Amino acid sequence: MGKPLLHRQGTHPIPRPHKESILTCFIMSFKYIEFKTQEEIDSFFGKRSEQIRTARNLEEFIIDWYKKDGIKIYGYFYKNSCILICYGQTVTHEQIVQQSKPGIFAKLPSFGSSRKYIGLKDYLGNDLLANSYEEINLFYETDLYAYFSIKKYGKVGIFRYSLNSSEVIVSPKYDSIFDAHEYTWGYIIDNCVGFMTTSGQHITEAKYINEEGFNIFVDGKALTQLKKPDTCKIYIDHYGNTIEYYYEDEPLFPKCY
Repeated sequence: MGKPLLHRQGTHPIPRPHKESILTCFIMSFKYIEFKTQEEIDSFFGKRSEQIRTARNLEEFIIDWYKKDGIKIYGYFYKNSCILICYGQTVTHEQIVQQSKPGIFAKLPSFGSSRKYIGLKDYLGNDLLANSYEEINLFYETDLYAYFSIKKYGKVGIFRYSLNSSEVIVSPKYDSIFDAHEYTWGYIIDNCVGFMTTSGQHITEAKYINEEGFNIFVDGKALTQLKKPDTCKIYIDHYGNTIEYYYEDEPLFPKCY
């Protein structure tokens, strides 16, 4: 697989993409379809039921979990035969009481008590991501995983999905997360940028400036600058090490080939 993983003592290996991975992700990306009517929803699940009846040679198979009281279906992400249903669900008063928050958290909304908070299920109704989030958006893909940005209390995290597993790998606690390229993500806290791996492991703390033209990796290095007085522009590697200084006669925006 392409170049070997970089690794130094006390750090985590940073994988490098290869051409096949990039091509696969570009051609076979998750798409989102929004349902506009109940008829569209019924037709969608009716077709899934028919496909299962035919494939398993069953006389009857009906998918009806989506009709349960309190459930709202918004749409679905799909890629080939993989389907992730975006849903919301109300809960009973008793469940809300059990979720009651003590002290200063008492006035925060109980996620799930309103259908506007969304999550993900497969089309059979199995839980993938609890309906606790304000937003879910496709963020990043490889040939093994799809990564979705999730927002809760206005903060952003990352949910990772594959056919064999699904989990929140980055808790929603950042103002923003962006693709810094070369299998590295940037995150923003209080307008300062830090970096993490695509498995959610921190590489640096949030200490760099958040400005256009900075913090994107090209050929193993990213132009950045510490958010402190009297600092200069530097290039860092994928481990956060300073590897060289930026000179003003260089173009600020590196060329991407």
